[in-house]
Amino acid sequence: VSTQSTGGMNLFLSVLLAILTISASFLSSSHDQQILQGNWITHRVSRRAVVDSGVNWALDRLNQVTHSLDGKVDFVANGDVYVVGSGVRATHSELGDRVRKGYSEDGSDSREDCGAGHLSTGASSIVGGMNLGLSRDTNIIPVKVSCSNSVSYSALSRGLQWVERQIRANSPHRAVVLIAIPNFPMVPELNTLAQDTLVVVPAGDDAANNCNAFKSLDTTGVVVVASSDINDAQSSHSNYGACVDIWAPGESVTVASSSSDTEAATRESSTVYAAAAVAGVAIKNLITMNQLEEPFLTKSLITSHSTKGALTLSKAASKVNTVNKLLFDICPYYKLVDHGKCYVAQ
Repeated sequence: VSTQSTGGMNLFLSVLLAILTISASFLSSSHDQQILQGNWITHRVSRRAVVDSGVNWALDRLNQVTHSLDGKVDFVANGDVYVVGSGVRATHSELGDRVRKGYSEDGSDSREDCGAGHLSTGASSIVGGMNLGLSRDTNIIPVKVSCSNSVSYSALSRGLQWVERQIRANSPHRAVVLIAIPNFPMVPELNTLAQDTLVVVPAGDDAANNCNAFKSLDTTGVVVVASSDINDAQSSHSNYGACVDIWAPGESVTVASSSSDTEAATRESSTVYAAAAVAGVAIKNLITMNQLEEPFLTKSLITSHSTKGALTLSKAASKVNTVNKLLFDICPYYKLVDHGKCYVAQ
C-alpha cells in the first residue's frame, strides 16, 4: 500500500473519530436522548434564541429541561388560534393588528373583552403577544360566548359551530382552538372539531379531580391542560386527574390586561393560561411540519416530547394517576430556520 494511500486513510479515520466524539457529546444531554429515542428527531440543528431579561417566566420555563431559567425565548409564528371566551381586547399593544373579526353570541364586538378578569385577552397574549407570547405573528380570532368564567351549553355550541365553518373555509389544518373558559360544558361540537383540528382546553380551577366532566370528550384530538407554578409544583388552584394530558405554567404569570391598551396584569393564575401555552407551542412549532392535519398526532408529539417527572404533584393528584408531564417548547433546540419558520428535522 502506498504512503499516500495510508496517509489518506489516516486522515479519514481522524475525521471520523472527531465526528463520533462530537456526536457522543451531543447525546450526553438527557433530553436529547429522550427525544432521539422517540425516533422522531434524527439530528440536532442550530438554536436561535432571543435573550430578554424581562421575559415571562412561564415562557422561559418551556424551552429547557431543568428548572433554572436562562432568560431566553424563541419567537416563531404562523396560523390562526380561535380563542373561545369573553372576547379579546384588539387594541392592546401586545396583540398589534392581529386580532381578526370573530364571532359574538350577543352581537357585541368580539374584539372587545367583556370578562371580569383578563382570561381571553390574557390567554391571547400568551399565545401571540409581542413580548409576552410564544408566537408573535399568529392571528387571534375571538369567539365571544360568555362574559363570565362559565358558559351555557347553547352559547358554546353555536360558537364552536361558527368556528368549524370558519376553519373549513379559511384555514384548514392551520388552526388551533383554545377554550379560554375554566368551566364549560362538554358539547358535541368539541368532538366534531377535534376530528380535524387540535382543541386545547383547561382542566379547570377548582383544585379537584373533575375528570368525570371530561368523559364524553374525544381524547384523540383534545388536549386537557393543568397548571404548574414557578417552582414546578402543581398549582393550588388547578384541577387534576387521569384526564389531564399535560401540565404547563399557569400560576402568577404576566398577561395582557383586558382593561388597558398597554398595561400588563401580573400574578394572574388559571389553567386557561396553561392551556394557552400549549396552544402557543402547537401553533408555533407543529404547523410548519404539517402535523396539524392530524390532531391526534399533534397531541401525541406534544405529550410524548414533554419533560417527564419534573413536577411535584399533590398526593391527591398522584393517587388518581395524574400524569407528570411538563410542556416543552420543542422548537428552540431542534429546528431549521427558514424565513422565520420552525421546522423539526426529520
